[in-house]
Amino acid sequence: MQYLSDAWFAAADEALRSAGPAPVELVIDQHVAGAESWRIVIGPECSIHRLTDLTDPLARPDAAFHQSIEVARAIASGDADAHQAILLGDVRFEGDIARVVDGRNGLEWLGDVLAPIMDRTVWN
Repeated sequence: MQYLSDAWFAAADEALRSAGPAPVELVIDQHVAGAESWRIVIGPECSIHRLTDLTDPLARPDAAFHQSIEVARAIASGDADAHQAILLGDVRFEGDIARVVDGRNGLEWLGDVLAPIMDRTVWN
């Protein structure tokens, strides 16, 4: 399935909702220039939604990441390191860095939950 397609979002959302409660509560927005923007909710009830589909799009996330579609694809596919992309300025961060650092086990959990989806993802 194509990265960021309707099918991709549906599969990712189903995987998150089926995974059960996450080890932390964290809300992260992803803004990708030239593509979609979406929100990932990690917590007792997990989900992923395009920002255009949110009932309260103005609610503030704990963190927001901004990047180009090329950088987003490279990080999501494993061809680039997210930490390095932030340090190089390829990804811009907004939000509470302490909250993200404290919630890093939730991000690892997220990676594990979405791994089967990412394995079936087409990147071009």
